[in-house]
Amino acid sequence: MELTGIMHGQRRIAGSTSKDAVRGQRRVNQQRKDRKSPQVTAKQSRRHLELLWLSRVCKTASHELGHCFGIDHCTYYACVMQGTAGLSEDARQPPYVCPVDTAKLLTATGADEMDWLRALLNFCERFGEDALFAAFAAWLRMRLAELGMGYMEE
Repeated sequence: MELTGIMHGQRRIAGSTSKDAVRGQRRVNQQRKDRKSPQVTAKQSRRHLELLWLSRVCKTASHELGHCFGIDHCTYYACVMQGTAGLSEDARQPPYVCPVDTAKLLTATGADEMDWLRALLNFCERFGEDALFAAFAAWLRMRLAELGMGYMEE
């Protein structure tokens, strides 16, 4: 059995056989194959971009409408009303309004919180294939459940 040195990064591993090298390369090739993402069709890619665009427009419109109702940038919680310094910061902000700004929004509009949340949930469920809308819908369901329990206890 012939012994060869195998380069591993910048180190040479002494005492390895050429069969070990072949087995190792096969293992690496299989791992790369396993890691490949599933094939995305042009139609799926276009839909993903449409939903990404829609989610960004919805967050921006929500933020700007908040200003129309007299709400400044939020300094209390993670909230759609926080100010941003760029696209990466904007992408990290949640789509929901914090409790402080919710109170301001409901006071300014005279809306009923349960009706408002149900309308948002209905909209999000229409686009549930998008991660942002799916996550926001889950948050809305939990918030509605919390409010529903509060009303039942009174």
